[in-house]
Amino acid sequence: MGAESENDRNAKDVGETAAGATPWGWFFAFGVILLVLGTAAIAVPLAATVAVELLLGWVFLIGGVAQGVHAFHSRRWGGVILRLLNGALGVVVGLLLLANPLKGVLALTLLLAIFFFVAGALKIVAALQIRSLAHWIWVLVSGVIDLVLGGLIWQEWPGSAVWVLGMLAGISLIFNGWATIAFALAVRSAAEEA
Repeated sequence: MGAESENDRNAKDVGETAAGATPWGWFFAFGVILLVLGTAAIAVPLAATVAVELLLGWVFLIGGVAQGVHAFHSRRWGGVILRLLNGALGVVVGLLLLANPLKGVLALTLLLAIFFFVAGALKIVAALQIRSLAHWIWVLVSGVIDLVLGGLIWQEWPGSAVWVLGMLAGISLIFNGWATIAFALAVRSAAEEA
């Protein structure tokens, strides 16, 4: 008897789970829906950008209120003032994003450009520090790509605000859709083998 490999055990576990659980078709359909939504977001980036901005506004608002309520209910734990201030900040940011979506989109796009600049610079520094490791160049390439993305967004700002958030959301949805479809096919395959 040969020893069962980790991959074989994982495939067997997925197959056994799939045989008695959610059919793979639901995963596949969900993946297709994500692909369609991602394609729509890329096709109409302004609408997707505004949708992302409004969603973030609601997330900040609801999160801020929840944090404030939690601060009152957990007064004995200390730090109530800091949690209340944090919750108030979330409410204010949420209300600002919801009250004026255009300014919110402009601000979020600018923050995204800054994020790419900082992330790119940090990745480049990290890559230079790990030069002795194999494949360190990929960290460097990732940092350079982040810097280029930040530069493109910054150079085109405020015009880039019209498409950046929607385009990135669309790309994310498409990759998640393909990953979900691949998972569904793996589950189907494992279920057929079980």
